[in-house]
Amino acid sequence: MKLPIVLVLMSTYNGEKYLKEQIESLISQRDVKVNILIRDDGSKDRTLEIIKTFMLVFVNIKLIEGGNIGSARSFMSLVKLAEQFETKADYYAFCDQDDVWLNNKLSVAVSKIEKYVDSPAMYCSSTKLVDKNLNHIKSVNIEIKSNLGESMVINCAVGCTIVFNKGLLDLTNLYTPKFLLMHDGWLYRLCLVAGGEVFYDKNSYILYRQHENNVVGGKSNFLLKWKRRFDAYYHKQSNVRYKTALELLKGYENQMSNDAKCFLLQIVNYKNSFKERKSLIFNSKFKTNSREHNFMFKLSVLLGLY
Repeated sequence: MKLPIVLVLMSTYNGEKYLKEQIESLISQRDVKVNILIRDDGSKDRTLEIIKTFMLVFVNIKLIEGGNIGSARSFMSLVKLAEQFETKADYYAFCDQDDVWLNNKLSVAVSKIEKYVDSPAMYCSSTKLVDKNLNHIKSVNIEIKSNLGESMVINCAVGCTIVFNKGLLDLTNLYTPKFLLMHDGWLYRLCLVAGGEVFYDKNSYILYRQHENNVVGGKSNFLLKWKRRFDAYYHKQSNVRYKTALELLKGYENQMSNDAKCFLLQIVNYKNSFKERKSLIFNSKFKTNSREHNFMFKLSVLLGLY
């Protein structure tokens, strides 16, 4: 029986401290054939040296030495470059540089979306938070609806858990958004906009390492959690959902249903009048299982920061 081929897309940046453990966990994946495409985002430490050492003994690693463009753009560059890998893949997986994957992570993900052959599909899961020494902190499992409305309030797809099929890869490569907050949220929303399938696994097969250098992490206390939510809506990232809706309409209007188009247009037009804002606030489709996020959503719409 032919094993499914999974191309792991990893972006690295000054990751020398934990990179070796992560790559070893990729090579140890069971019941799939793993290829690894790495784009380095301008590391100044021993990251490139570590990768090249692995390349001497594991031939299915390809390295691209790039300039510093940030995590989101680096991952999206990998999506664009994925088809250039010598061996064509059946599935693709985002990978951070500092986690550890259980050896059945990819095979489980593939088993959940393999039936979706003719449509875009992606898998994502809960996470097991661990400290820098891989000691358990807690498991994070959120109940998600996997619908477009919820996705435009909060991104429930953690990038390092995402595995997706060629249908979603091809769709992603049709358009490059000028505004991009994070790669995982973009793929998640794009899959839903196009009527694709999203499978959320309440089980976790990843040790999601929390440490001082995380780009985005799950470690937080009450005050930090609310500060992050406040910043997300009212500081550097204001109007991100509005901008995302604009990008989705610009790039994929012909690939989405009329319902999805009307849905996004409601977001794009919400600033036109108080009536439009009120209509958006009371649209039951824009609802999550989190009262805090629902509150922040409504407040941001009222203030014109959504």
